This record gives sequence, C-alpha cells and structure tokens, in this order.
Amino acid sequence: MPTFRFYAAREDAAALLTFMFGELGCRVFEAYSRYGEALKELSSTDEVLDAFPAAGPSRRFINISLWSPALGAKPTFRRIALAPGTVSGHTYWHMIDGWGLVNLQFGLVSESTLRPSDLKYSSEARARRWEETLASSLGPVDAWDWRAVEMLARRLHYHLGRRLAVRKHGGRPVLAGAAALAASGVTLGAS
Repeated sequence: MPTFRFYAAREDAAALLTFMFGELGCRVFEAYSRYGEALKELSSTDEVLDAFPAAGPSRRFINISLWSPALGAKPTFRRIALAPGTVSGHTYWHMIDGWGLVNLQFGLVSESTLRPSDLKYSSEARARRWEETLASSLGPVDAWDWRAVEMLARRLHYHLGRRLAVRKHGGRPVLAGAAALAASGVTLGAS
C-alpha cells in the first residue's frame, strides 16, 4: 500500500481539506465511526475539524477516507460488532471500506511530539492480490478506475509536498503549522 508521510498541524489539515473539497471535489467520510454511532459523511472543512476535536475527552486524530464518483465503485459501509464488555456501553461501530479509497490520517501532538501524518491508498496490483479473499465484502477490483485513484493520490501528494510544505525533516515534508510547532519546541516524531 503506497504511503506518503508528512508532518502537519491542525491548521495544515484545514488547508488540505479546503483543497480536497474545493479543487478536487472529494467526498469525505470518517474512516471509523465513534462507538455506537453511524459513520458520517463530512461535507466541509469545518465539519471535519468539528468531528475530530483537538482537545478534551472526545479528542481523536483526524482519520478520513476520500471518495469521488470518478473513482468508480461506491464505498461500502460495515457495521462491526464489539465483543461484549469490550467497550463499556457500546456494542458496535462502523467503518468505510473500498478498494480505491484514499485515506488520510493526521498525527496529533502527544507528550510534546507531533506524530507523522499519512496519505495511503491501495494500488491495483495490491487489490488484485487480495481480491479472492475480500471480493465478497469489497466487490470486484475492476469496478474501480485505477488511473483515477492514482491521479487523485498523486494530486494530493504533489499538493502536500510541493505547495504546502515549507521544509523537510528526515525526507518528509513539513507543512507550515507543523514547522511552527517545531520552532516552538515540539519534536517531530519518527513514527
């Protein structure tokens, strides 16, 4: 699975989300729902940031999946049962799945260290290797337009690495907000 790692602060996530909604026309979904809730489609930068609080008891890192009709097949939404007693008061959660989804996870600052963010997607070759095992839940690999998947991922990669990055750290692009955090004493973590 191709993965592109970079450093981004919350305001950097906002800049990338604005690009995804505006120029790319992506539909954005939570990758995983909260326990006991339905998975949400998020339709604006503010809605994404509100769904993933940066502080407080409901704090969680931004973890989203991108889809566009140009990619082909629609994603699937799965309800996952939790083993009894695993999560107090909850019995299920949901996740989004699809061969050609593009996933973004933004790292959080924890113990004065900013964790890297990830841009991930499956290649057609990887999907074909797993098709026999997962076709019953994900459908046929050929339903996806793999050139469109690669083009979306490349446009995001380019935008992150060439337009939003202000420097590099260990070969990884560092976006402006992350660079400001580093300048204030926050460590850019390796993993």
